[in-house]
Amino acid sequence: MLGAYFKEWTGLAGAKEFIMSKIPTNTSKVAQKRHKCPECGKYYVEYPALSRKDNKAKICPECGVVEAISAFVGLNLNKN
Repeated sequence: MLGAYFKEWTGLAGAKEFIMSKIPTNTSKVAQKRHKCPECGKYYVEYPALSRKDNKAKICPECGVVEAISAFVGLNLNKN
C-alpha cells in the first residue's frame, strides 16, 4: 500500500509536494487568514510554523521546513 505512495517521490522537492498534497485543506476562517512571515517577508494562508530560534515567532511553513532541515542536518540554510 505505502509503496504506491513512495513511487511518486522524486527527490526532496517531490517529497515535499507529495506530503503537502496529502494534507487535507481546512476551509475555516482561521485557516484563511493572511499572515506575513517575519523571516522571508512573504504572505501565506496556511497554518504557521513555530520558529526554532526563539520558540515564539510564527513563521511561514516554507521557512519552518528550512529551519527544521537545517537543525536536523546541522547547517545554516537561512535565505539571508
